[in-house]
Amino acid sequence: MKRRQFMGLLIGGAAVSPFALHAQQRPTQHRIAIFHPAIPANLITETGGGTAWRAFFGELRRLGYIEGENLIVERYSAEGHHERYAAMAQDIVSRSPHVIVTGTNPVVTAFKAATSRMQLAHSD
Repeated sequence: MKRRQFMGLLIGGAAVSPFALHAQQRPTQHRIAIFHPAIPANLITETGGGTAWRAFFGELRRLGYIEGENLIVERYSAEGHHERYAAMAQDIVSRSPHVIVTGTNPVVTAFKAATSRMQLAHSD
């Protein structure tokens, strides 16, 4: 192979390789944490846990967030034990998900307290 041909291959390969690397990168993974006070965590899915959860996951899918592709869903449940709210909220907040999904005033209050404590801890 002549020197010019070799140099052409080298330069051509260098110009193509950044594009090849970019094409192989995994899509951005978004992490959400879902906490329910009563429904078992394994039922909080696209097909289980009631119509509200089916609608929630359907809307995520419609917006392009697909579990296992570009979305990681962490599911938690207190399974009806309200005394677990504060500790579970603290644990979930410490894991730093992008979004926390929950409902009911006592649960939201526990997460608000956990978030406030975490912000204070980080400001030191």
